[in-house]
Amino acid sequence: MNDGMPGRNPEMYLSRAREYFNKALQEAGDPPADELLYARWRAGIERAGKLDRALEEVRAALRMDPSYAEAYYNLGVIQLERGDVPAALAAFDRYIEMSPEDAEAYYQRGMARREAGHMDHALADLERSAELDAEAGDTFWALAEVRQELGQRAEAITEIDHALELEPENPDYLLKKAVLLLAGAADGEEGALDGAMKCLDEAVELAPERADLRFARSDAYCRRGELKREAAELSEAIRLEPGYAEAYLRRHDCLLELGDRTGAAADWLAYTVLDPEDSFLYLAGKAREAVRRIPTDTIIN
Repeated sequence: MNDGMPGRNPEMYLSRAREYFNKALQEAGDPPADELLYARWRAGIERAGKLDRALEEVRAALRMDPSYAEAYYNLGVIQLERGDVPAALAAFDRYIEMSPEDAEAYYQRGMARREAGHMDHALADLERSAELDAEAGDTFWALAEVRQELGQRAEAITEIDHALELEPENPDYLLKKAVLLLAGAADGEEGALDGAMKCLDEAVELAPERADLRFARSDAYCRRGELKREAAELSEAIRLEPGYAEAYLRRHDCLLELGDRTGAAADWLAYTVLDPEDSFLYLAGKAREAVRRIPTDTIIN
């Protein structure tokens, strides 16, 4: 089905939609680790306008052929990247009605449902995806993410172990397992901290340029009480990602513990410049903690 115009067909529009979508992500580069920088990164993709162009093209394909299943799948992916989760879910629902055995579609809908906060439904979709394709490591990584958010830490570790069996040198999978083990270490689980450090050492060796891995390893050093190593790791994270506000805050706290007040003051200044709103909330939280520590009989009514 087409609009009668020579050379135009749904496949052409879908091809252009994919081209705009891929260019949007390629031009944006890798997402930063810092939450504030990530938000700005996302906003930059939106401002560039290529996702909107991709959306226009895929809608044109569907106007020409409303039964074009592949266009619904791509519509869902584009809408999810744009942050329109309800529209993404509607598109994935339509595609899955037409192609009920597509593992990738269940994965994408599961991620959209997770984004919407529908964790049980996300889990069901991701489990179905894993049934259809047991060789997709990212599906088991996503299952680990959802199970962690549901408080199923042991099951999450099982899922990420499965992902690592498929791709033992994937830094993202190693990082996920380290995060799960660090949570266990916080609960006093024997051997969890050493296991987390082993995963992080491997991940950093595989991807030494990733600031998020350095930041995570600094947490492990902190839990070991190795403050100098923690500070060094945070310095490396900042070198790799100079706008990493959370790393400045963590290093500020670490340097205070080490007695380096000058360095801590410099990091606090950098943190307030990078994220003034959050630094105010941080100070407010510290003030509340201080008030709670004051004996009640010393408070003037």
